[in-house]
Amino acid sequence: MTIFGKPLNGNPAYVFPGFLDVASSNQWITVTTKPVLLDQLLTGGSSASLQPTYTVTDAAKTAIMAQVKTITDACTNSHAAAPPKPCDTVAFGVVDGTVNWGPADLSRIKIDNIDNYSSAGLAVRVSGQAFFNNVSGVDQWHAGAIKTLDQQSMYINGSVDLTRSPLTLSQK
Repeated sequence: MTIFGKPLNGNPAYVFPGFLDVASSNQWITVTTKPVLLDQLLTGGSSASLQPTYTVTDAAKTAIMAQVKTITDACTNSHAAAPPKPCDTVAFGVVDGTVNWGPADLSRIKIDNIDNYSSAGLAVRVSGQAFFNNVSGVDQWHAGAIKTLDQQSMYINGSVDLTRSPLTLSQK
């Protein structure tokens, strides 16, 4: 966290009440605080807490979702009924090697906010289901017929350490 462009490095800062230019030196995190006003100070020598709120930047969210897409692309780029890791889904009833995985719908993947009180530090959890719609391939039980599977899905569950660059999604 920085105040007026100067890093605090975990040290206390002594400031006058009023506007404080609070920011983050980390490109993946924004910091906001409520202003410290005179009415928050009860007596001389009193102190007020900044109570910062940390949030994930849009650039970080974009980078994280690109990592999720890389994982689901392991499915999309495969023709296997059970694509290789990190893809974790199976197209049942379809002949292996004939499967066409469409692009994944990532709209149900959520990136949690930074928990100010967590022991995880500056890591965020990434979780949710990625859906592959209209997965098709040769039907295993009806020779030559094409079978279409409506919604195949895989669960994404991992975390991203926001202190590192580039960001990397670690699957659990």
